[in-house]
Amino acid sequence: MISDGIATARPAITACGADHPDARGTLVMDVVVAPDGHVMDSFPNDTQLFTLAVCIESALRGADFAKTENGGKFRYTFQF
Repeated sequence: MISDGIATARPAITACGADHPDARGTLVMDVVVAPDGHVMDSFPNDTQLFTLAVCIESALRGADFAKTENGGKFRYTFQF
């Protein structure tokens, strides 16, 4: 499940919010996951919170998603 994978990166994601206290609002990220469960790519849908998005992208690289036959893509919304 997506939420399980996001949970593995939650401490780093929370730290991003603490490191960017002026970045408040909604950040929507598109995420591409490889078949082995690692994040291959992620990018924000909006550059308004760019510095926060860069931090979240790095945090997502450490996420551990379930292995699948083909990998996958999803969109995830973060509230800060």
